Amino acid sequence: MDSAAKGYRVFGTAFSPDEISDLAKASTGRSALGVRHHGRSGSRAWAGEVTGQNDGSIDLVINNAGILTPGPLEILPINAIRREFE
Repeated sequence: MDSAAKGYRVFGTAFSPDEISDLAKASTGRSALGVRHHGRSGSRAWAGEVTGQNDGSIDLVINNAGILTPGPLEILPINAIRREFE
């Protein structure tokens, strides 16, 4: 059973507007912001939004930053490799 189903308020992030929309549809109470595109100020805005919706605090943060680009390096398109490193 996932955390939201157990009654926890879960907030997430995403990279693209489409992913943000998908998150919003998938879970009531989930807030999303594409931090990669908004930098430090976007992260702070997101944290402010979350704390505002959660009685002024955040109980737990899990940072799972990263992108998985599967496949052998030799066959990956250069754009996929660039995205991985950026």
